[in-house]
Amino acid sequence: MCPLLTGAVDYWALLPHVPAGMDASLEWFGPKPAATMAADLRALRRGLLDRAA
Repeated sequence: MCPLLTGAVDYWALLPHVPAGMDASLEWFGPKPAATMAADLRALRRGLLDRAA
């Protein structure tokens, strides 16, 4: 397993098509789940903010 944004799927290409305010959930079953999820969330927020600017 790998963090969300470093896997085989290009989520950056998908995210612009997700409606604003849509609920979503992330799951992680690999090592260090809390740290991995926190890093993924930070990267998503940072990336989405950068794209909105």
